Amino acid sequence: MPRVGQDDGVTEETWEDRVAEAQMLAAKAGAAGADARLVALLLDSDDTAVTLRTALALLEQRTPSALRVVVAAAARADENQGDWLGDAVNWFRASSLGNDDEFLRKTLGVLAQDPDEDCALAAHELAVWSGLV
Repeated sequence: MPRVGQDDGVTEETWEDRVAEAQMLAAKAGAAGADARLVALLLDSDDTAVTLRTALALLEQRTPSALRVVVAAAARADENQGDWLGDAVNWFRASSLGNDDEFLRKTLGVLAQDPDEDCALAAHELAVWSGLV
């Protein structure tokens, strides 16, 4: 996404800029404006590093709101993005040595019952992908 640089010229936003934005917004998961932008970052079509790092930033919040954002993106993701989102859950599990498995299992279980069928299916698929069911 283009932005205005210091010399008033238009510069391209880098993947690092988008990751930094995601890391800053992750703590605000649950707020409508933040969630919409976080989903857009999770579905970044230019660089899967943004998808992965945004998902990890959200998962590190360890809140149902943050995990719901990841699930909402997974519901809209293409196959490649979906793979990266699933990998993020697995990497998060590995980095916490399984200490967050119960949180993930419980929250994904609740989200798998969501009235939004796409969200429910995505939550179930992430749980299966990660070996949590």
